[in-house]
Amino acid sequence: MATSDERSLSQAMEANQALRLELIQEFVAAGIPIDDINNSNVSSTPQLGLFGRNPNSFEVSARMEIQVSSEEHLQLLAAAADEHDEVEFETTAFEHSEKNSFEDQVREMALQDVKAQKAYYESSLGLELKAINFFYGGIRQMSRAMPRAAMAQEMGMEMEMDANGGRASTSLSLTASAVAPTFDEVEYQTNINVVFEIVNEN
Repeated sequence: MATSDERSLSQAMEANQALRLELIQEFVAAGIPIDDINNSNVSSTPQLGLFGRNPNSFEVSARMEIQVSSEEHLQLLAAAADEHDEVEFETTAFEHSEKNSFEDQVREMALQDVKAQKAYYESSLGLELKAINFFYGGIRQMSRAMPRAAMAQEMGMEMEMDANGGRASTSLSLTASAVAPTFDEVEYQTNINVVFEIVNEN
């Protein structure tokens, strides 16, 4: 947040704009792309004196939203707040820049687990299995506080055969996770259930 206080509204607005332009030049020179720097929520507030209705000055505040992808750039933003009394470092919100890539990876991991278990049961029991249904549980981010033992308990497999002994269905519920080395640890989980039918029994 960049805040300027001047005797007139126009002066406060000009001072605030000049301050923001100075900050932007510093950030761009340090390697932050100009497209990652955004201005939003500009507001003005008249500052009234103790014994009058006319404002003594005007305060103009502007919120700046800046996306950074390294700890060095985050430290640069903090340094700007330290160097300028008019600048306040308010909040940070972390996003995973490679979210789509890791979601693809975790889906692929789960599907590979399904294929491996299918091959194991076919080889061990002399069966040929055909996938007849598929349920995708979506992607969700996991809390680091969740114990990995609890995640392991979510993995399972069930096989049932009907009364005639001619068909069987296998439901595989698999959990896979991927961890990304960003500012904070990010874990993704997906659940994939595949129902198989026995099409050939040796």
